[in-house]
Amino acid sequence: MRVIIFDLKGPMAHFRKIYTNSSSLSYSIPPRTTLAGIIAAVLGWERDSYYEKMHSEMVGLAVRKINPTRKIMQTLNYIKATSPSHLANFSEGHSQIPFEIICGEPEVRYRVYFRTEDEEVYEKTKNALKSGRSVFPIYLGAAPFSGVWEWIGEGELEKDVSQEVKDIFTPIDVNLIAKIVWQEMQKDSMLVKDRMPVDFTQERYPLNTKSYLYDDKGGSIKLKLKEEALCFKVSYKDKEQETCEHILFY
Repeated sequence: MRVIIFDLKGPMAHFRKIYTNSSSLSYSIPPRTTLAGIIAAVLGWERDSYYEKMHSEMVGLAVRKINPTRKIMQTLNYIKATSPSHLANFSEGHSQIPFEIICGEPEVRYRVYFRTEDEEVYEKTKNALKSGRSVFPIYLGAAPFSGVWEWIGEGELEKDVSQEVKDIFTPIDVNLIAKIVWQEMQKDSMLVKDRMPVDFTQERYPLNTKSYLYDDKGGSIKLKLKEEALCFKVSYKDKEQETCEHILFY
């Protein structure tokens, strides 16, 4: 099986958590729904038109954090505007909202893995990413945070059904973890568990959510997976260097 691999990068990002209220907290990594939206923007698919085409049963998306990040909190002034006239008259006042921003060291960078059985979608996505052409601009979660991508290449996917200990570089559904091998983990690892959306309905409501575990510093997690877990070994060239990783799709 083939897989498309590219890096998303930018100076800052904000991936709003679905369970926050007035405070805009951010995930440290882009959830699956964000990655689907970025691919749709590259291909020129209109908003709310691609949720079925990018469903998790149709398209495989995985992400790996390349470098450490940090979070800063800023306060935004939101204008209270219930009609167009309020945009010209700020007499109604404003609301101050805490807004969490992801900053990179020196940049925010994520490696994205994309696969689909639809050959037409696969080829269109590959050609667009490889040529650097996007129909719509891409953002790292929110409009103020423009992003770009860097083409890495195509890789080969191979299912790995062995029950051996593996180094997993992508977020892992916690329900698929049999055992974490703590004694073999890196000492500076920082594991994060977070609930993320997987798919959307046409009305932009989360269709299903899952809890994922990942290393916030960009490292791998050494563990054993349950038998029902679908793990892949991906082989590709990164700057002429042969690379082999174990990944799980969202």
